[in-house]
Amino acid sequence: MLGFKSFMGKTALDFEPGITAVLGPNGCGKSNIVDAIRWVLGEQSAKLLRGTKMENVIFDGTKRRAPMGLAEVTLTFTGANETLPVEWDEISITRRVTRAGGSEYFLNRQPYRLHEIRDLLAGTGLGNHVYSIIELGMVKDILAETGDKRRLLFEEASGIMRYKLRRKESLAKLTATEGDLTRLTDILDELGKSVRSLKVQVGRARSYQRVKEELTAAERQLAAEQLHAYWQRQRALFRERECASDAGRESEARLAGLEAGLAAEQLELPTREEEYKRRRDRLDEVTGAYRSREEELAVLEERARAEERQAALLEQEARLAAEVIERLESERRELTGERGELEALASRLESELATVEIEHRELDTSFGERRGVLTREKQLQLDFARQQAETSGELERLRERLAASARRQSELAAETAALDAQRAQHEAELVSLRQGEAAAAAALLALQGRQEELRAGAERDEFGRLEVEALLRELELKAEKAAARHELLARLRDEGAGYPEGTRRLRDRHAGDGDLLGALGDLLRVESRYRVAVECALERELGALVVRGGRGLDWLHELRAEDGGRALLVELAAVAPAPATRTPADCLPLIDLVDGPPELHAALARLLARHHYAPDAERARAALAAAGGEELVLVTPEGFVFQRGLVAGGSTGPEESRPLGRGEELAALASELAALAPQRQRLAQARADHLATQTALREALAALEAELPAARARLAERETERARIETRLARAGEDAQAVADEIALQQRQSAAFAAALAAAEAGLAQLGEAQPAQSLDLAALEVEVARLERERDSARARGDERRLEMTATRGRRENLRLREENLERNLAGQWSRRESGETGAATSRGQVTNLREQAQSLREGLSAERRALEVQRGDAAALLAEIGALRDALGERQAELRRLREAQRESEQAAHALDIEISTLRVKMEDLQARVREELGAELDPAADPAADGGYRPAVEQSVAEAVAALKEKLARLGVVNLLALEEYTEKNARYEFLLAQQADLLAARAQLLETIRTINAEAKQRFAESFRAIRANFIEIFCTLFDGGEADLAFTIDPEDPLEGEIVVTAKPREKNISTVQLLSSGEKTLTALALLFAVYLSQPSPFCVFDEVDAPLDDANIARFTKLVREFSARTQFVIITHNKRTMEVAGHLYGVTMEESGVSKLVSVALEDVPDDFGAQAAAAS
Repeated sequence: MLGFKSFMGKTALDFEPGITAVLGPNGCGKSNIVDAIRWVLGEQSAKLLRGTKMENVIFDGTKRRAPMGLAEVTLTFTGANETLPVEWDEISITRRVTRAGGSEYFLNRQPYRLHEIRDLLAGTGLGNHVYSIIELGMVKDILAETGDKRRLLFEEASGIMRYKLRRKESLAKLTATEGDLTRLTDILDELGKSVRSLKVQVGRARSYQRVKEELTAAERQLAAEQLHAYWQRQRALFRERECASDAGRESEARLAGLEAGLAAEQLELPTREEEYKRRRDRLDEVTGAYRSREEELAVLEERARAEERQAALLEQEARLAAEVIERLESERRELTGERGELEALASRLESELATVEIEHRELDTSFGERRGVLTREKQLQLDFARQQAETSGELERLRERLAASARRQSELAAETAALDAQRAQHEAELVSLRQGEAAAAAALLALQGRQEELRAGAERDEFGRLEVEALLRELELKAEKAAARHELLARLRDEGAGYPEGTRRLRDRHAGDGDLLGALGDLLRVESRYRVAVECALERELGALVVRGGRGLDWLHELRAEDGGRALLVELAAVAPAPATRTPADCLPLIDLVDGPPELHAALARLLARHHYAPDAERARAALAAAGGEELVLVTPEGFVFQRGLVAGGSTGPEESRPLGRGEELAALASELAALAPQRQRLAQARADHLATQTALREALAALEAELPAARARLAERETERARIETRLARAGEDAQAVADEIALQQRQSAAFAAALAAAEAGLAQLGEAQPAQSLDLAALEVEVARLERERDSARARGDERRLEMTATRGRRENLRLREENLERNLAGQWSRRESGETGAATSRGQVTNLREQAQSLREGLSAERRALEVQRGDAAALLAEIGALRDALGERQAELRRLREAQRESEQAAHALDIEISTLRVKMEDLQARVREELGAELDPAADPAADGGYRPAVEQSVAEAVAALKEKLARLGVVNLLALEEYTEKNARYEFLLAQQADLLAARAQLLETIRTINAEAKQRFAESFRAIRANFIEIFCTLFDGGEADLAFTIDPEDPLEGEIVVTAKPREKNISTVQLLSSGEKTLTALALLFAVYLSQPSPFCVFDEVDAPLDDANIARFTKLVREFSARTQFVIITHNKRTMEVAGHLYGVTMEESGVSKLVSVALEDVPDDFGAQAAAAS
């Protein structure tokens, strides 16, 4: 071991034959040896290795030693070729793991994979989960009710683990094969349907190609006949056009002479008009100058009026300032008089104060002298008075106490009355408060009801708003769709979608030309149900431009010169009358389904003269058949166009790209958008109203919710006040009772005081008779002293009064001084205001005079300018009259010129009609050539006569057309044909046959796998049964040996779905015990039973080694003896490594390993040979553990 858990350094354990014991104290790392053996044999569960992740097996370091980066364990077997299917006598299995997550396995230092190691050890008893490594917990698991560990033990002993692994691999392959077979079957089903369908399509494709070739030849011959006929008609029209051109050139010469004369007369008119313009400009300049002078005069007059108003205001301000000055002077005189009065009063008060102070000093001296005499007299009678005083004092005290008692009784009576009144008041207040509380509660309930009403109203309005918003969103969505559709159609219209390039060029170039009405498709109006029919009938003409004049040919020449494509023109002036036609039965003239501008009616009648609307294809064919030799064109609602021998049809492309009806839809969309706008406004207004209502409701609700706390507070205040009054009322009742009790007490005390007072008065009367006569003089002296004291106090009071009056007089005098200072400041300000007003008024009056003089001078200049202006206006009017007469003369000449031009236009229209027909024939020839080139892949010469080279003559054109129609009908009956079916059929058929071969291979593989699984099940079942019988016999024998009798048995219940799975039931009954299950055994009995089963397995399939990890812990000494006896018996065939703390177990070992931990966290081995062990080693080891 190297770096494995606590074994940091390289550690080797050499297990000798027989029994090796490993001992040591708890926590020293003994069990790490078992973990190392389990780990090197392929254990993948970190939990079983007592960790959380595989890195935990690497030495993690201590305080003194650094962690290691890898852990490595090597397990070496000798005599391996006798047990394992290898050639080597000695093999070493090594496992290495690093902190980086790498894990490697080696066999004799050669890299191996885990499953190869497991395959090598399978069935030998050397696996990491079999009976070669037994822990105490595993001993308990062997007898557990589930029995999974027990069955694994039997499978390893019987050697069927290798069979189960092979069966597992075969089942996985079988599952994969069946999945592949299922998928392949699904693919073959789908592919078979496709191959069968393609096989049918191949026959139809070959028939289609054959008919298509015949149709191509017939169409090529028919096109040659039609092209030559067009060419001949075009040559005749060219000759007519030359004659019309000669007539037009003569008319142009006459018109040129008349235009030259008119041009000479027109030269004079611009000269006169320029002169009029110059005169008019001068008149405008003079008029502008005159108006500027008038505006200047108005400004001067307004300034003069403003200055007059300013002068009046300033004069009024000066008058007001003078009035204020007069009032302030009067007030100053009054203040001066009042100040003199106050000075006189102050002098008088100072004199009176001096007299009073002298009188006070004299009276104070007399009072002091007489008070000294009184004191001496009183001292003489002190002894006599002391006795009398004591008696009087007692008498006074009794009187005071009696009076106090009387007063207290009065007070108590008053308190009683007050308490009665207070109780009455509290009762009245309580009634009032209860009424107020009821009112507050009612108000609170009203507010809460109003709150609920507002909330309900808000919810109702919210629902209404949501409904309005939903309608508004729906309407806006509808408007957006209509606007998007309108924008798309308008853009397609502006871009000329659906029209040829040449048509778009001419339309854009001559958009403002009055002769151009527009494209025919944009001018027509057709009901939607007839549009497809009309579009297919006028498929080529819808892109034609409608023109009034005869300049269309010039436009086409321009288009040709710039290589701008081709265009078709409808010249209204050159349209020939429509021929009369007969309308077939059940059909409608197509012209009746089309509407447009009045000037288009003749052209439409000509274009649609032979076109009729048929409700369906059958009626169209019937109408053609009934027409006889008449040339008719029948159009159906689906867009099929029927002519004699010809049928056109197919898809018409997206509706937006078709020009017909585009204008009507644009107008309808515009009307719809215009109609939606007020609805959107109404809904938006409704939403705004709802929002405003909600805002108002929320504000009202917020205000109400703001009132609710106050209402609740008022109610709580009323309740609190009521409780307070009730408390006071109760307290007043208690106080009244207390007062009544005290009144009774005071009455009793008053009676006692009255009796004591009568006795004290009798004693005082006796002392009064013995009082000396001098007391009368003393009384007179006291009266005099009291009089002097009163006079002195009166003089002092008069002095204090005079001092107060003096202080008040000084304050009034100071206030008067401050008023005089404010008055002086106001007077100065008003004098300044008066002078400023008078000066400003004089200045403004001067300005008014100056402005009026300027205005008068300006009026005189305006009179002269007005007369000159009238003269210039007369000259301009005369010149304008001359220009009018000249214009009338030119108008007559221009009218004559228009008449000549109209005649020329009629000639041009006749020539243009020929140009249209020539162009139409040329377009038809080019379209026919292009169609033959694109559809038939041939080039036709218009000048070549088909009859010259043996082709069809014109007389047989009808028969060729009928042949073409018949072939097309035959193609139509074939329906949609997949021309690529042949190639696709060849490819898919080859793949189908390949997949059939793959399916056969998979079926064979599945059969072989099923046979292999049956063979494995049979062999494994046989081996397991044989091994089970041997283990059962051994178990019964060993159990009876260990327990000195008893009953034991093993039973196996086979799973009907899997012969290799089932439940193994252990029965064990020690002697003299009758128990129904092994779970009722004691811990020691369970351990011995499990060991009996383990050794029974060993007897059937011995393992090269066996490791016991403290399995003897639950055993007592008697059971230990039995356990060691068994181990000793089996040690001749198997190496035993026993980790133990039991000294009796140690005694049977031939070699001992001691595990210590001299350094914390690092385990160390100590090997002890048996002959070196002292006699008391077992006791010492047991004590150490």
